[in-house]
Amino acid sequence: LKACLEEGLRLKINVHDVRDIISPGVKVYNITHGGCPDGQCSAFLLRCAAEKIAAELGFMLDFAVIQACQGKSMIPKDIDEGSVVIFTDCCAEVAGTEVVIEKEVRALVVIDHHKSSEALLAKVKQTLSEQDFDSLFAFNVFDHDACGASLTLDFCSPPSLCDFWSGEKLKVIEY
Repeated sequence: LKACLEEGLRLKINVHDVRDIISPGVKVYNITHGGCPDGQCSAFLLRCAAEKIAAELGFMLDFAVIQACQGKSMIPKDIDEGSVVIFTDCCAEVAGTEVVIEKEVRALVVIDHHKSSEALLAKVKQTLSEQDFDSLFAFNVFDHDACGASLTLDFCSPPSLCDFWSGEKLKVIEY
């Protein structure tokens, strides 16, 4: 299951890579950048894609969205054992890695573009590798050429997963 980023290299993993871990009885937690339109759009896109996969596989998805702040993206201590945790438009914190190990999380996925997350994710990777946790998927850019929602669309590709796909990337608007 290990598919991590090398420095500056974006691997093309997508929701189909975690398809085998999204199954009946497995809760999916989406921790997203709360109060941010990019984070909310990312959460919506991910939920649509994950629900479509669950429907194709013939079950109802147990999916929860948790609002978080960039730099304070904690994994709640009361998550279900064996769950899947997916961050959109924010990054996991080292302080949450003990929950990942303790609750035997099936996969930790990070979909983020914030430059501030680069060092944070490196620490998370190091901490988890020291614990022999090899189910970390990283899907990051660390620049402002793409927004979290664009990365989530990439993660949820092929486009047929999202009925509302327009065929164009979402753009970051700077003002």
